[in-house]
Amino acid sequence: MGSKMMRKIAIIAVSCMLLSACFSPYQGDTGTITIGFGGSDARGAVWPGIDGPGALYLVDHHITLKGPSGTITRTSKGGTTVRISVAPGVWEVTVEDMCYGMPFATGVSEPFEVKAGQNEPARIVMKPTDTIFYAAGSGAEFTQAIEDSSDAAADYNSIALILTNSFSMTAYSGFDAYLNKPLTIIGNGHSITLSGTGSLFSISGGSVTIQNLHLKGQGDAVVNNAPLVSVTGTFIMESGSISGNTVNSGIDGIGVNIDGGTFIMNGGTISSNISNFGGSGGGVCINVGTFTMNGGVISGNTANYGGGVAVLGSNSILRMKGGIIYGSNESTSSLRNYGPTGGAALYCTSAHRHLWPKWHRY
Repeated sequence: MGSKMMRKIAIIAVSCMLLSACFSPYQGDTGTITIGFGGSDARGAVWPGIDGPGALYLVDHHITLKGPSGTITRTSKGGTTVRISVAPGVWEVTVEDMCYGMPFATGVSEPFEVKAGQNEPARIVMKPTDTIFYAAGSGAEFTQAIEDSSDAAADYNSIALILTNSFSMTAYSGFDAYLNKPLTIIGNGHSITLSGTGSLFSISGGSVTIQNLHLKGQGDAVVNNAPLVSVTGTFIMESGSISGNTVNSGIDGIGVNIDGGTFIMNGGTISSNISNFGGSGGGVCINVGTFTMNGGVISGNTANYGGGVAVLGSNSILRMKGGIIYGSNESTSSLRNYGPTGGAALYCTSAHRHLWPKWHRY
């Protein structure tokens, strides 16, 4: 996909989605409300790489009808048509669209009267939410989306970037230069693999969240010289994985290195990050900053000190509230973290500060 494919999907010629709701002919004492999704002026009609309203397959429609018989709710996926039988009377239709769990658009109809056996059309004007959406299927599109967001996000409170494919890209450090609003990268199960050497993500400013995204090094095929993810801003991991970074130099944080930032791990796995020479924190290293682990798994990593996690320095904080950090005595060998000199699961220097209300398999 070229640059044309990277147009932003939240700003289009018509910035509202019109949903048509009408009544199919029906003889009896009920009517049928038919709600159709899509149309050339729909907010989701222009997606990179997808022509026309077919893009709406990425959207979940949450429908609420309120009328004389009470409240009726339905959920529809994508550009389908929904038909709902209702009792005669005055009804109101509300639609809330969600895209991968993030609010996409909302709309409410004017109250209208339903008469048995008659067609009574209604219109719902869908208003975009305060999140701007982008999509990317290549490294070039990914970087272009981040750059575009710098200006476009001025009218929005957050940015969502949805991956439509797996791809490789060189080390990226543009978050600090372009991000002025929180970014959520929705991986949709896809992966980004490091091409060359360096940190795949250097998060030196703003807030970046990954959801169902796999960040990968190249293992022994290309030995790296840097952490896979470097954090001096805010990095939140909801799900997905950070894996496969192999280094021969004595760097810290083979998977994730925190050096003046904040890392919050709510889920996912950090695994198979290996230092063949020295270093601390095979999975995660806190040089300066805070690592809060609420969930997820850290396993199969190796560093000289702290195969799973290393906490270094007087301004480093570990808060472990959930999740698992495996030690070297785990029965399943692939899960074992190794720290040949000190701390298979966890290594802490004498000057560190930490808080660990929960601890698992150290």
